[in-house]
Amino acid sequence: MYPSEPDTLTASNREVFMRTITICVCVCLCAACGSAQSVGPTAEEADSKRLQAEALIHEGETALEHARYDEAREKFEQALEIYRKVYGEKHPSGATSLNNIGGVWDSLGEYEKAIGFYEKALAIDRKVYGEEHPDVAIDLNNIGLAWDSLGKYEKAISLYEQALSVSRKVYGNEHPDVAITLNNIGLEWKKLGMYEKALKYFEEALGIRQRMLPEDHHDVKTSKDWIKLCKEKLGR
Repeated sequence: MYPSEPDTLTASNREVFMRTITICVCVCLCAACGSAQSVGPTAEEADSKRLQAEALIHEGETALEHARYDEAREKFEQALEIYRKVYGEKHPSGATSLNNIGGVWDSLGEYEKAIGFYEKALAIDRKVYGEEHPDVAIDLNNIGLAWDSLGKYEKAISLYEQALSVSRKVYGNEHPDVAITLNNIGLEWKKLGMYEKALKYFEEALGIRQRMLPEDHHDVKTSKDWIKLCKEKLGR
């Protein structure tokens, strides 16, 4: 029997990446006088706000786990507001909150709204990190997953290809995230009826998984199942 649901780019089927926060409280050194000048709130105030925002994110994640979507979105939005006041508009913490709000809309099936938040998160992460960073790959993957849910498979492929390029730069070719993204691209081509193209990606994903995982691992078996399906469709 073939897998009934496609492998996704997350820990469990049909979930998007929900990111956690790691923040440093910084000061700016005045080049002219060599003294430290605080930016915005004091370090102590910023740390207090950070802890408050982290608590809100934890509460939002708990609410999301229990399908309390309105509550989850409210908590994430409150955290976003705090981060923006403390750190400004273009900070990784804001990108994380935007990504998590997008995840709530994604869970509700509001995929276009989710894409809007994922794209805002992506813009911040690209500005802060450049192209070669895991969070950039996460954002791209989430956008691709949302386009897949909207039935826009070619758009999903474009996003997954971008995510694949980032993941290879960050991790190299031999990494689980690379295999998962290859597998997801294969699934999009399969949905488009392009079995020869799908087979190429499934086989590449399988090769990575076989080098990293035992032969009886679920991911290895899944790749083999998709390869078998494509070959049957191609009359092999």
